Amino acid sequence: NALLIQIILSLLALPLMLWLLVWAVRRGMQPLHQLADELHRRDADSLQAVSTDVPAEAAPMVNALNQLLQRMQAALAREQRFTADAAHELRSPLAALKVQAEVLAMSSDEAEQQHHLGNIHESIDRANRLTEQLLTLARLDPMQALPDAQPIDWQRSAHQALQSVNLQAREKRVQLKLECACGFGQVFPPLGNEVLLQLMLRNLLDNAIRYSPPNSHVTLTLAANGLSVCDEGPGIAAEHLPRIRERFYRLPGQSQQGSGLGLSIVERIADLHGLRLDLANTDEGGLCVHMIKAV
Repeated sequence: NALLIQIILSLLALPLMLWLLVWAVRRGMQPLHQLADELHRRDADSLQAVSTDVPAEAAPMVNALNQLLQRMQAALAREQRFTADAAHELRSPLAALKVQAEVLAMSSDEAEQQHHLGNIHESIDRANRLTEQLLTLARLDPMQALPDAQPIDWQRSAHQALQSVNLQAREKRVQLKLECACGFGQVFPPLGNEVLLQLMLRNLLDNAIRYSPPNSHVTLTLAANGLSVCDEGPGIAAEHLPRIRERFYRLPGQSQQGSGLGLSIVERIADLHGLRLDLANTDEGGLCVHMIKAV
């Protein structure tokens, strides 16, 4: 009889226990359902952090989700800023190209036509250079690390970079020099992406030649703690040194063409290879761009 009574009581209590269990699970899962509803109602541009009012077991997942949303928001802001800057910078050479084409169409003098044709080619070259640098930055910005680091043949890379700007240097009567006192096998970084490093060197050498006076020297120095490119140009005024790395920033009163992206590309490549960009005017006149091993 006692056993029968116990079984009957258990069977009567079982529905209540099941109801209490279901209620407890639903109550515990309610914050997760609210989180799911919140995410479901969001559009693609809503990247604000989600509510952290969730059970302790789900808190690490929600915190990781908020960190991901924060990174996505920063990336989106960077892309929007980059697109706005690119559109603004491309507008100038394209507007100049349109004006020169219209003036050329109205001109009847052959000498004047040749002059406007030269201006058109100049605007096309500027737009082409700007587009190439924008595409390079768009490719470099998302990188967090080098995907294919390989041993670097610095002797070959340095000579190829110098060869690529040799014609430009000869046209300005600028002598290129290569110095490596430690031996090419000891140059930092020993590993990296050779294509990106050559691009970095070409940008540095191109800037140095562009702003060097005729019959001067541009020196590429390789060392165990990094590398440097020094010229004998006018240098950069102290008040402009902190801003010269900003994208699209150009020194006021410049006559040389440029997009203001060269140093941004250089600094991004340097960062991927464990190098720190440092700019300094020399006592003799000129600018030295040092790529120093980051501590």
